[in-house]
Amino acid sequence: NRRAAHVALVAPTVSRAPSWPMALMHLHARNGRKASAVQFWTVLESLPQSDVDPSATRPSARIISIQRWSVVLLIAGGALNYVDRATLSVANKFIQDDLGIPIAGMGLLLSAFLWAYALAQLPVGRLIDRWGPRRLLGLGLLFWSIAQAAGALVTSFGVFIAARFALGVSEAPLFPGGARVVRDWFGVRQRGFASGLLQSAS
Repeated sequence: NRRAAHVALVAPTVSRAPSWPMALMHLHARNGRKASAVQFWTVLESLPQSDVDPSATRPSARIISIQRWSVVLLIAGGALNYVDRATLSVANKFIQDDLGIPIAGMGLLLSAFLWAYALAQLPVGRLIDRWGPRRLLGLGLLFWSIAQAAGALVTSFGVFIAARFALGVSEAPLFPGGARVVRDWFGVRQRGFASGLLQSAS
């Protein structure tokens, strides 16, 4: 299962790691409750170290395949995400003339997405922790596609604001969800590169 796979990914990074609880026990027996950080690390380094064979915890072919496809799909989703949010800035002059929107109204229209996107980050992150990135990323892609299509069909300023706000909320799961995917499926020594690939979509 995913939990076992995650343990297998993290295990190589803790090879030859001494026991923290054992160090605390030794330190408590030696000095009681009063001990400095230097004393703790001295005891920790003096304890026997355990060996883990890295080959025994190397990710399987299935895990490697999941890692590759996860990165590819997240990069594609991120690129689409940024293209969708930038379309208004490209066509704003034509939209302003077509719908008769004043300059101040265009400023509000352009900022509606950013306010929704920023405000949705925290609740969306909470939902990702509860329901998982697969569901939230799938729902986000579905609803941001609907919101983007709705933006092409609007006939009034108010509806356009609502469509841009909905686009901001539905695009919010991408990077929190991507961070959770990297955390779940990549080992500690691989996460920096995987996160860099994800951020390259921006």
